[in-house]
Amino acid sequence: MERVLGEHQLFSEGLGRLQLWVMEAHRTLTHTHTHTHLTHTHTHTHLTHRTLQHGSTPPADKNLLLHWMSQLEELVAARAGKEIELKMLITRGECVQRNTSAEGVPVLRKQMQDLKDAWDSLLATCISCKSGLEGALVQWTSCQEDEGMFSSWLDGVETRVAQSGRQHPEMRDKTGNLGRAKILYEEVLSHCGPLDAIASKASRLSESSSSQPEVQRLMERYTTAKHRAKCAVERAEEEVLAHQEYQRGLHLFEDWLEQQQERLGLLLLNTPAGELAVLENTLKSLQELRCLCSEGPVLLRAVLSSRERVVVSWGGVPQIEDRALEATQREWEGYQARLGEARVRVDGAATRLRQMDLRFRSLEEWLEEMDATATVRHHRRSDRHTKERQLQQLQRCQAEALRYQSEVDGLSVLVQEVLEDTHTHASSQLSNRITQLCGRYHTLLLKLMETITQIQEEICSIDDAHSTSGTFSDWLTTAQREFVAITSANEDLDIVAMEKRLKSLEALQNEAQRGHGLMKSLREQAEGAAAFLDACGAERLEVEVEGRLAQLEELAVGLRAERGTLDRNLKLHREFQGRRRALAQWLQETRLLLGGAVEPKAELYQRQAQLAKYQAVQQELQCRGRGLQAVVERGRSLQSSAITESLETLQDDYTDLCTTATLHTQRAEAQVREQEDYLRELQEVELWLLQTCSSMVTPDPSEGRSLEAATQQLAGHKAIMEEIAGFEERLEGLKQRGESLVSACVGSGERQRGESLVGGCVGSAERQQTRLRGQVQSHLQGARDSYSAICSTAQRVYQCLDCELQRHASVEDALPQCHSWLSAVQAELQSAVPTPLSLQEALSQVKQDKALQEQVGTYLQLLCSSCDLSDEAVRETATEIQHVRVQVEARLRGATRAADQWRELGEQQDRLNSRLSETERRLHSLSRRPAQLEPRGAQDLLDQNQAFIQDLEQQQAELSRLGEALASMAGIREAPPGLERGEVVVRHLRQVVLDLGQLARDLIRQRQEDLERGAEYHHCGDALDRLFQQVSREWDYLARADTESTSEHLGALKKLFADLQDQEGLLEDLRESRLAILPRLSPEDRDLVKEHVAHLEHRWVRLENLIRQKIRDSASVLKDLELVEARLREAREWAQEEKQPSLADDALRTSPPPPPPSDIIGQSFLFDHLSACAEMEAKQLLLTQAVGDADELCPRLGLSERRRLRALTQQAQAEVEALGVTVTQRRRKHLTEALAERTQFRQALGRAAAWVRQREGKALAEAEAEHVALLPDDVSRQVDGCRGALSSLKAYQEELTSLWTQARDLVKDSTDQEKDETLGAMQEVQGTFDSALRRGTRKLLDLEKALATRKYFKVDLDKMCDWLKRKEALMFGQIDWSVSDSELQLIAAQYQDILEQASEYENLLLIVQRAGQEILPTLNEVDHCYLDEKLNALPQQYNSILVSATQRHESVQQAVSDRRTFGSLMEAAHETTRELQEQFEALEKQSPSCSMDDSIPRLHSHLTDLQRSLGTQDASLKDLRRRNEALLCAGGGQPCKTEALHRLLRLHSGLKHKVKVKLKDLDRVLTSAEQHNMLAAGLESELKAPRSVSGGRRVSSAETAEWPRLLRPPG
Repeated sequence: MERVLGEHQLFSEGLGRLQLWVMEAHRTLTHTHTHTHLTHTHTHTHLTHRTLQHGSTPPADKNLLLHWMSQLEELVAARAGKEIELKMLITRGECVQRNTSAEGVPVLRKQMQDLKDAWDSLLATCISCKSGLEGALVQWTSCQEDEGMFSSWLDGVETRVAQSGRQHPEMRDKTGNLGRAKILYEEVLSHCGPLDAIASKASRLSESSSSQPEVQRLMERYTTAKHRAKCAVERAEEEVLAHQEYQRGLHLFEDWLEQQQERLGLLLLNTPAGELAVLENTLKSLQELRCLCSEGPVLLRAVLSSRERVVVSWGGVPQIEDRALEATQREWEGYQARLGEARVRVDGAATRLRQMDLRFRSLEEWLEEMDATATVRHHRRSDRHTKERQLQQLQRCQAEALRYQSEVDGLSVLVQEVLEDTHTHASSQLSNRITQLCGRYHTLLLKLMETITQIQEEICSIDDAHSTSGTFSDWLTTAQREFVAITSANEDLDIVAMEKRLKSLEALQNEAQRGHGLMKSLREQAEGAAAFLDACGAERLEVEVEGRLAQLEELAVGLRAERGTLDRNLKLHREFQGRRRALAQWLQETRLLLGGAVEPKAELYQRQAQLAKYQAVQQELQCRGRGLQAVVERGRSLQSSAITESLETLQDDYTDLCTTATLHTQRAEAQVREQEDYLRELQEVELWLLQTCSSMVTPDPSEGRSLEAATQQLAGHKAIMEEIAGFEERLEGLKQRGESLVSACVGSGERQRGESLVGGCVGSAERQQTRLRGQVQSHLQGARDSYSAICSTAQRVYQCLDCELQRHASVEDALPQCHSWLSAVQAELQSAVPTPLSLQEALSQVKQDKALQEQVGTYLQLLCSSCDLSDEAVRETATEIQHVRVQVEARLRGATRAADQWRELGEQQDRLNSRLSETERRLHSLSRRPAQLEPRGAQDLLDQNQAFIQDLEQQQAELSRLGEALASMAGIREAPPGLERGEVVVRHLRQVVLDLGQLARDLIRQRQEDLERGAEYHHCGDALDRLFQQVSREWDYLARADTESTSEHLGALKKLFADLQDQEGLLEDLRESRLAILPRLSPEDRDLVKEHVAHLEHRWVRLENLIRQKIRDSASVLKDLELVEARLREAREWAQEEKQPSLADDALRTSPPPPPPSDIIGQSFLFDHLSACAEMEAKQLLLTQAVGDADELCPRLGLSERRRLRALTQQAQAEVEALGVTVTQRRRKHLTEALAERTQFRQALGRAAAWVRQREGKALAEAEAEHVALLPDDVSRQVDGCRGALSSLKAYQEELTSLWTQARDLVKDSTDQEKDETLGAMQEVQGTFDSALRRGTRKLLDLEKALATRKYFKVDLDKMCDWLKRKEALMFGQIDWSVSDSELQLIAAQYQDILEQASEYENLLLIVQRAGQEILPTLNEVDHCYLDEKLNALPQQYNSILVSATQRHESVQQAVSDRRTFGSLMEAAHETTRELQEQFEALEKQSPSCSMDDSIPRLHSHLTDLQRSLGTQDASLKDLRRRNEALLCAGGGQPCKTEALHRLLRLHSGLKHKVKVKLKDLDRVLTSAEQHNMLAAGLESELKAPRSVSGGRRVSSAETAEWPRLLRPPG
C-alpha cells in the first residue's frame, strides 16, 4: 500500500508540474497567437501590448525579432525535453489506474486526456508563432536588401553622371556621351517605381524603425541624381550641336571650294585653244570665278568662329576637323594661284587669233566655180558615145585644177605661220577652216580623178560583157549538140551501153559546170555593164543574158532528167538480173531434184516421206510462182528483147517443173493410198480371224445339256459358218490388193530400170520389189493358213453339235421343246428392239438375228424330222415357227440397214477426218509461205487464206451435219459408251476445225499485217525517192557556179542540209519498216529489200556528203576571202598610216639622241630612207601576192563577193601605188640639201624631249612615282626633291621657245607632209613638257597634303601603340591568388582603370584606322604590307586587352566576394560549434541522481537536442567544404583558411561522436528503468505479503544503486 500510495503521489506531483508548465507556456504564447491572427502576417512570440496598439506593423528592430525567435526555439526545445517526462507520467498513470478503484479511474483518465490536449495545443501554437516570426524576418530582410540595392545603384548613377562631365574633343565621343546620358536619364526615370516600392515596404514597418530616415535619404539622393542626369543630357546636346555646327561650316566650305575647283578644271579642259569665241567665253567665266572668290573668306571665317566656340566653351581640340581645315586652307590658296595663271594664259591666246578671218573667200569662190564646172553628169547610165565625150571634158578640168595647186599651198603656209605662234596647230578653229578648204580642193581633184576612172571602167565593162556573151554562146551550142548526140540513140540498151551513156552524161555535166562559170562571169559583167548603160541598152543586154540563162537551165534540166532515167534503168536492170539469176539457179537445183530417178519404196513410212518431199517441192514451186510472175512483169517493163527471151525460157522451165512435180506427187499419193488400203484390209482380216478363233468353242459331250441348249448352240455355230464362208471373198480381195501393190511396185521398178540406164541404179529397185513381194505373200499365206484352220475347226464343231442334237432329239420330246423355245422367242420378239448406237452394236444385232434365224431353221428341221407332220399340234407349231422366221428376217433386215447406216457414217467420218488432215497440211503449207514483197502477191496470199477460210467453213458445215446424223441415229436412248466415243470423235473434229479456223484467222491477220507492212515499206521508199528527186533538183540548182552571193549560197546549202537532216525520219521509218518486214520475206525478197534499203542509204549518204562537201568548200572559199580581204585591208591601212608621217621623217624621228658627226648623221638618214624604200617594195610584193590570190579566188566566188573583192583590190593597189609615188618624189626632192639642217633640228628636239622626260622621271622618282612614303621624314625628302625638279622644268621653258623659232624657220620651204610632221613633233615635245609640269605640280600638292596627314597619323599611332604596349605588359603576368584581400583590391583597381581608359583609346584607335585606310592606297608594296598588318593587328590587340581586363576584373571581384562569404560562414560555423561544445561540457559536468524522477530524461532530452543541432550543422559544413574546394580550384583560396576548416571539421566530428556515445549510455539506462518498472508492477500484483513487497523493494534498491555507475562518462 505504501508503494501504491507513493506511486499515486508521484503521479499527482508530476501531473501538477506538467499542467503548471503547460499553462505558463500557453500564457506566454497567447499574445503572440492573438497578434498573428489579427495582422494576418507571420510574426514572432512575446508580443507586447505596445506592439498590439500599432495594428499590423511588425516590430521595428531586427534584434528583437531574433531575440523572440531564440526564446521560441528554447521553448520548443524545453517542450521536447518535457515530452519524455510526459511519456513516463502517462506510463505511471496507467499503473496508478490499475491500482485505483472504478470510481477514480474516469477522473484519472480525464486528467491525462486534458494534459495531452493541452500538450498538442501548445505544439500548434509554437508552430504558428514560429511561422509568424519567420515572415516578419523575411519582410525586414527584403526591405533592407532593396534599400541596399537602390543605394548602390545611386552610387553608380552618381559615378556615371560625374564621368559624363568629362571633355570629349571628337564628335564620336560627344555623340556617344549624349547617348549614354540619355540612357542614364531614362534609367533614372525608370527607377521611380522601385523607390516607391521601397517606401511602401518601409511604411509597413514601425515608426521607431531606422528604415524611415534611410528611405528619406534615398529619395533625396534620387531627386538630386535625376536633376544631375537631366543637366548632363542638356549639356551633351549643346556640345553635340556646337560640334555639328562646326562640321557643317567646314563641310560647306569644302564643298564650295571643291565646286569652284571643278568648274575651273572643266573650264580649262573644255576650252579649245584655237577658237576665238570659246576663248572669249572662257575669259568671262574666269572673271565670274574671280568674283566668286569673295565668298571663300566669309565661309572660312565662319568655320574658324564655330571652331573657336567648340574649343573654348567645351574644351578639347577636335583633331579630325582641325586637320581637314588645314588641308582645305592649303587648297584654297592653291586655287587662287591657279585661277590667276589661267586668266593670263587664256587672254594671251585670244589676242593672237583675231587676225585671220577674210583671207579664205577667194579660195572658196574658186572652189565653188570648179565644182559646178566638174559636174558633167548626175548619173552613170548612158551609152558608150556619151561616155567618151564626158571623159574628154573631165580631162580638161583636171589640167586646170592642177595648175591652181601652187596658190593653195601658199595660203596654207601663211596660215601655218599664224598657228605656229600659238602652238595650237591641231585644235584651233583656224586650223579646222584651212583644213576644210584644203580638203575641198583635194576633194575636187579626187572627184575629177575618180570620175575619169569610172568612165574608163564603164567603157571597159561594156566591152567585156559583149565579149563574154559571144564566148558563152559558142560553148552552149557545142554542149547542146553533144547532148542531142547522146540522147538520140534508140538501140536496145544493155547494162554496158547504159554505163557508157552514163559516163558520157557525167562528162557533159562536168562540162556544164564550166558553162555555169561562164554564165556567172557573163551575168556579173552584164550586171556591171547594165548599171552604166541607159534603159534601152541595159534591157537589150538583160534580155540576151536571160535567154542564155534559160537555154543553160534547159540543158541542165535535160541532163538531170536523162541521168535520173539512166540511173533508174540501170538500177532496175541490175536488180532484175540479180533476181533472174537467183530464180534460174533455184530452177536448176529443183530440176536436178525432180529429174533424178524415183527410188521405189517398200515401207509405208518411206513412201509417206517421199510424198512429203514431193509435196514440199510442189508447194515451193507454187510459192515461187508469184516471185516468177513479178520478175516476168518487171522484165517486160524493161522492154528488152534479150530479157524477153530469157523470161520465156524461165517460164517454160517453171511450167515443166510444175508438171513434173505434180506427176511425182500424184504417183506418190496413189502409192501411199494403195498401201494404206492394203494394210487396213490386212489388219481387218487379221482382226476377224482373231475374233473368230476366240468365238469358236468345241462342245464337251460329257456335259449334260438340254436339247434347247444344243439347238441354240448349233444355230449360233451355223451363223458363224456362214460368216466364215463369206470371208473367202475378203481373202480374195486382199490377194488382189497385194498383187496390185506388187504390180505397181513392179511397174515403178521397170520405169526406174528404164530411167536408170543413164544413172546405173538397178539393184536398189529390184531389192525393194522382191522385199515387197515377199511381204505380201507372207501376209496372204498366214491369212490362208489361219482361215483353213478356222474352217476345219468350224466343221468339226458343227459335227459335234449335230451329233449332240441328234442324241438329244432321240431321247427327249421335240414338240414340248419347240413350244418352250417358241414362247421364249416370241417374248423376245415382242420386246422393243434397241436402236444400235454404233457399228459394233449394229453388227452384233445382225449376228444375233442371224443366230436366231438359224435357231428357227434348226427347230423347224427338228420338228419336221422328229414329229409327225399330220398332227394338228405339230402343224400349228410349224406354222408358228414359220411366223417367227418371218419376224426374225424382218429384224435382220432392220439390223442390216442400221449397220449399213453406221458403216456409211463411219466412212463419212473417215473422209471428213482425212479432209481435215489435208486441210491442216494445207494450212501448214500456207503458213510456211513467206510474205510477198509486192503488194499484188501479198494480196493474192491474203485471198488464198480467205478461200481457205471458206473451205473450212464448208467442212464445219459437213461436220455439223455428221453430228446431226449421229444424233438422229441415237434416237431417244441414252448414249452408250460407243455413241459417246462417236460424239467424242465428232467433238474432237469440231475442236480441230475450230483450232484450224483460229489458226487461219491468225494467218489472215498476219497476212494483213504483211500487206500493211509491205505497203508502208513501199510508201517510205516512194517518199524517199520523191525527197531525193526534190533535193536533187535543189542541189543541181545550188551546185552550179553562177551564184549571186557565196554567203547566201552557203546559207541556202546549210538550209538544204538542215532540211535533209529534218527528213532523216523517213530513212529511219524505212529502216523500221525493213526490220518489221524482213523476218516474213523469202530469202530472195529479203536480199532485194536489203539491197534496196542499202541503195537508198547510199544515196542518202552520198547526197549528204555532196552537200556537206559543198558547204565545206563554200566555207573555205569565204574563209580564203576573209584572209585575202584582211591582207588587202592591211595593205590599205599601212599605206594610209604611212601617208601621215613620211618614211624619211620617221627615220629622222627614230634616230638616236646623242649628236654624232654630220656625215654620220647624213649617212644614217640615207640608210633609214633606203630601208623605208625597201619596206615599200616588200609591201608591194605582198600586195602583188594578195592580188594574185584574189584573182585565183574570184572564179569560186559569187557575183557580189567578186565585185567587192575587185573593188578592194583596186583600192589597195591605188593607195600603195600613190604611196610609192610619194616615196619616190620624197627621195628625189630635198633629200640631200635638207639632210644636215633637219638632222640638227631633230637632234635638238630629241635632246629636249629626253631632258624633259628625264626631269619628269626625276620628279616622279623623288616622289616614288605613284607611291608616297609612310614616315613624315621620308615624305619631306620627297617634297624637297619634287620641288627642285619642278623648278628646273620651269627654267627650261626658254629653251623650248627657241626650238619653236627654229621649227618655224625649218618648215617654210617644206611640203605639207613635212610641215605637219615637224610641227607635230614639236607639239609632242611641248605637250610632254606641259604634261610633265602639270603632273609635277599636282604631285607636289599631293605630297604636301600627305606630309601633314602623315605627321598626325604618326603621333596618334605612337600614342596608341604605347598604351597598348603598357597595358599588354600589365596583362601578361598571372594573378597571384595567394595574396591578401587588400592586394586583390589593388589589382582590381588597375583593371578598372584599364576599362575606364578603353573608351578614350577606342576613339583614338578609330581615328588611326580611318587615317590608315586613307593612307594605304598611296604606299608602295613594302609600306603597304607593314601598315596593313599593323592596322589589322591593332583592333585585335585592343580587343584582346579589353576582354582580358574585363575577365580578370570580374574574376578578382568574384574571388574577393567569395573569400568574404567563406570567411563569414567560417566564423559563424566556428562560433556555433564552440557553443555546442560548451553546452556538451556543461551537460557532462551534471551527474545524474539515483532517483528516478526527471534528471535522466531531462539529460537525455538535452543531449538529443544537442545531437539534432550537430546534425543541422552538417549541411553548413558540407557547404563550407564545397566552397573551399571551389576556391582552391579557381585559385582564389588561401591555405590558412583550409587548415582552419579542417580543424573545425575535426572538432565537429569529435563532438558529434561524444554526444552519440553519451546518448547510447542513457538509452541503456532508460531501458533498464522501464524493465524495472514493469517488473515492479508485476511483483506488486502477484505478491501480497509484506515480505514479498520488501523483497521487491530490495531488488529495486539494488537496481537503483546500479544507475550512477551506468551514467558515468566513459574513460
